[in-house]
Amino acid sequence: MLPRRSINCWTLLLVVAFWYAASIFISPLQEKQQRAHITPRYHTEKRFVGKFSHILAETPIRTPQTRAGFQKRQEKIKDGVIHIKSREAVLKEFSPSDALGQKYVNLWRTEDTFNQTYKTCALVHSSGILSFSNLQDEIDNHEAVFRLDADPTQGYEHDVGKKTSVRIVSHHSIPELISKKDSVLKPNDQLVFHGPEHVYRLGSAPKVMKQLLASHPNIQMFRMTSAFEVQANNIFKHHTNITRRRLEMEFSGSFHAVLMMLDVCENTKLYGFIPNSFCNNSDTEWVTSYKYHQDELDLTECEIYKALEVTGVQKIMAERQVIQALVEEGKVVTKQPDWS
Repeated sequence: MLPRRSINCWTLLLVVAFWYAASIFISPLQEKQQRAHITPRYHTEKRFVGKFSHILAETPIRTPQTRAGFQKRQEKIKDGVIHIKSREAVLKEFSPSDALGQKYVNLWRTEDTFNQTYKTCALVHSSGILSFSNLQDEIDNHEAVFRLDADPTQGYEHDVGKKTSVRIVSHHSIPELISKKDSVLKPNDQLVFHGPEHVYRLGSAPKVMKQLLASHPNIQMFRMTSAFEVQANNIFKHHTNITRRRLEMEFSGSFHAVLMMLDVCENTKLYGFIPNSFCNNSDTEWVTSYKYHQDELDLTECEIYKALEVTGVQKIMAERQVIQALVEEGKVVTKQPDWS
C-alpha cells in the first residue's frame, strides 16, 4: 500500500497533465470559434507556383452591412446629397492655369503668368569651357541674359558677364540658391522654377520661398507647369524618336531654359554648351572642367555626361541631340563653342 503522501503527488501530477492536455486541444478550438465571429473582408486563396513561390488570389466578398452601406451612398449620390468630382474637375480646380494651357505661372498667384518677351537672349551655361573666354561684353549686350540655378557672376564677370534677367532654378537647387542669395541674386531677378508641382505647394519649399521674397521683395517667382512639360516631352520625342519616360530621365535645367527661350525670345544664343562630338573626340573630351565656378574635379565635363547616360537620371547627351537639331533648324545659335 502506497503512503498517503505518494498518492497526493500522483494526483497532483495527473491534474497538471490533464490541464496541459486541455490547453493544447481546447485553446485552438476556442480561438477558432472566436475567429468564426469575424467576417473577413477578403477571402484569400494561396496558389503555389514552383517549389518556393506562391500567389495570393483575393476573392472579394460583400457582407450585408457593406452592401447596405454601399446602397445608402448610392441613394445619396442619386438624390444630390453627395457630389462626386471627376479627376479632371479636381485638377481644374486646383491647377486652373495648367488646365488653361499656361506654361509659366506665378508661384503664388496662378492667374498671373510670365508674359515677358525679348528680342535677343543669351543663356549662360555653367560649363568650364567658359573659363578665360572674355565674353562679358558680348553676353551683357543681349536684352535678356538667362542663367541656371545658383551659378554666380561675382568674380567671373570677365568671362560670363554680370547681367542677369531670368534665372531657371531646379527644385533640387533651392537650398543652394538660398544659401548664396546675397551674392547670386540681383534686386529685380525673375526666378522660374521647374520640377514637380507638389514641391512648391507642400513641405518646406513654400515657406523658404516666402522668406526669400521677404528679403528680396522685388524678385518675381514663376514655375513651369504641366503644360510646359507636355510640350517638352513632345519636342524631345520629335527629335529623338524616343520618349522621356522610356529613358526614365528628367530634363536638366539647361534643357528647360532652352525650350523656354524658344517661347519668349526672338533670337537665342547659347554659351557654354558643348556638343556630343566634343565628348566623342579623344583630343577634346578631357580639356573641359565641369563648372567654371568650381575647383577642378577628378572628372571632366564629358566624363560626367557619359556617366549620366549610363547611370544618371539626366541624359545630357540625349538632350544635346535635340539642341543640335534646333541649331540646324536655325532656332538657336551656339557660341563658345560654335557648333556650326
